[in-house]
Amino acid sequence: MPRPSNPFTPAGANNHRPDQDFSARSNSDFPPARTPRPYSSSRITETPQRSSTTVNNTSSATASRVMDGRAADKANRQIEWLNQRWEGRGWLPEDVRRAQRNRGADHPSAVVVSHMVKITKLAQLKNVPLPCLWDDTSPQNYLRKGVMGGLHAPRLTGETAGFLYDDMKFKLGSDVDDTGESESSSDDDDDDDDDGDIEDQTPRASNALKLASDSAVKNCIDVTEEPRTPSNTTIKSDARYSTARPSTPAPLAHTLLDAKESRTASAPPQPSVAGPSYLDQCHAAHDLKRKREGDDSAIEGPSATKHCGSASFNAKKLQEQLTHDVKFTDDVLSFLTNIFVACHSSGMDQGKVRVADPLWFNIHDENGLPSAIQRFDQFNIFCFPIHHKNPTEHWSLGVVHITPGRMAFDHHDSAPDPNRYQAVKSRFQEWARYRGFRHDLAFKRMTCPRQKDSINCGVHVLACLRRELKNEPCPPTFNATEEKQSIIRFLKTADEGKHSGYHLDILREFKKLFVEEEQEKFFNELRNATSASLDANCKAAEMRRDDARDELKVAEEVLKTLLVKESTLIEARDRTIQALGIGDIDSAADTFQLDHPKKSIGMSQQEVLDSTISDVGFLIRHLRCNAANAAKQALEQHRQDVMEQMEVARKDIMRKKSELMQAEALVGRITLKRQMKQDIEGFSLMGPEIFNGN
Repeated sequence: MPRPSNPFTPAGANNHRPDQDFSARSNSDFPPARTPRPYSSSRITETPQRSSTTVNNTSSATASRVMDGRAADKANRQIEWLNQRWEGRGWLPEDVRRAQRNRGADHPSAVVVSHMVKITKLAQLKNVPLPCLWDDTSPQNYLRKGVMGGLHAPRLTGETAGFLYDDMKFKLGSDVDDTGESESSSDDDDDDDDDGDIEDQTPRASNALKLASDSAVKNCIDVTEEPRTPSNTTIKSDARYSTARPSTPAPLAHTLLDAKESRTASAPPQPSVAGPSYLDQCHAAHDLKRKREGDDSAIEGPSATKHCGSASFNAKKLQEQLTHDVKFTDDVLSFLTNIFVACHSSGMDQGKVRVADPLWFNIHDENGLPSAIQRFDQFNIFCFPIHHKNPTEHWSLGVVHITPGRMAFDHHDSAPDPNRYQAVKSRFQEWARYRGFRHDLAFKRMTCPRQKDSINCGVHVLACLRRELKNEPCPPTFNATEEKQSIIRFLKTADEGKHSGYHLDILREFKKLFVEEEQEKFFNELRNATSASLDANCKAAEMRRDDARDELKVAEEVLKTLLVKESTLIEARDRTIQALGIGDIDSAADTFQLDHPKKSIGMSQQEVLDSTISDVGFLIRHLRCNAANAAKQALEQHRQDVMEQMEVARKDIMRKKSELMQAEALVGRITLKRQMKQDIEGFSLMGPEIFNGN
């Protein structure tokens, strides 16, 4: 197909396109832009102005009402057709609906609807899974990329929809006729050809899995039944974006994001195949980013009205839940678990630790099992938060340690309940059996600190996950406030090089929030402080810093002493073994028994003497061997005790280094305040003279 030379300037159109930002591409990369066909409807505000000099006002009004009614009927039929093809409202995600101006989420532009019909038919004809069009992780995310490139993202206008349709045709190598639309279609289609606009001319899967178009398609669902296709159509299969459901009717294949009922009655949630992360798909529709039912932790105010793809919005939501006594929502928990895994799994084999979305396990779904996880048995650790609805809202944690032929499932629950544990165990067993795993399953209820309230179960989950990733036991005691502060410090100092994409955007926005907050706090303290109080605080901070240095030196000396002690024990063990000379002891000494005296009858005196000497020699060597083994075991046990003390000493050194860093930072902070305060007071004393120029 030849490339058009001037795609941005259709006849009579404005060159400025605020909804698109395609500056990165050259003009030759795009097909000719299309001017949206005029579309009259009582819900449409983009109807072109029609001029007439041959009819009177009454006739014009009557004709306009007739055309409005016909256009509205056509738009309604097209919307119904789109709802059928997409199996719901996913053809226009909720964040895009909310961005439409002057219409409302349920009344998209008729021009947008018309182009979405064409885009849908083109995608189905070219075997592009419909969810991929809105999936920001898919290489076929034509619609998502288009709406997010403009100044008013994610708004979709009729002009933008027309451009995206032409762009898809150009990239997919399709003529307009391929979709059942003629290039010469008149802008004033009448009702006679309305039905042709929504005629089914595309391949149809007999058991199509319902996919929410606004979810990220990252994993495949096993395909066991081929879709029926027209004889003249060849499907290019792609396992990553398979939409076929297993032929076995139940249990159904569900997804990592399939969980709760939507808060919008007219748009029930639809299962989707999703990846391991929830905030990684923040451009998805709001009904899949909903807050847990009964949770009062939603951020109120203007920021809550922003679309879910905003990194700043999610960073503020994260800050809100980490600094207030509220429950963690599933998207915040997903973000934090992914950040922890990315940071704490650096010492493990790359790609061997996987965390699933908090709604993947969906323990209360009675209609099916969690979706398949690609290469599940190739991971070392697979972890996932578990959302419980009954008897109260609650989070627990499942961690599966995978080895060849065996899976060890550790269940962490800060409010242990036998029924809850049994439900988790049964569901995972059923899932593993249904997915064909032959591993031996072992389940263990971990000993976790008890939850003291009904809110901080998510904080407990994160604390247990962090220790699982470090191969450490759960702490005997737990303070939710301190743990949240620890998470905040961790995020503020997190290595950005270990993260990418939307997680990195949220992490950066989160850091900005605390930088701004700390700056404001700093100047407030400076404004209220006096020079005398700053001097006193600075002296106290310097004393604390000096104490921290001394404590660190003591801890380092303790570690040095233990290292010397360990080296001495190793040397003593080796010398003991060498001195006792047990290297030539053979296996006969282990089973040696003295001969019975009667056996010496008939032997000569010399033979009896030689036999006795040999027996005594064996006994001596055997005793030496036992003594060496006993000494070796004692020294080794002592060495193990020293090694445990060394581990404690190393942790103590790390803690004291952290305390020293904090003390030094405090000294620097107060010193800066004192210097700034002195400068301000100096300027105040100088008064107007500073401006005299003398």
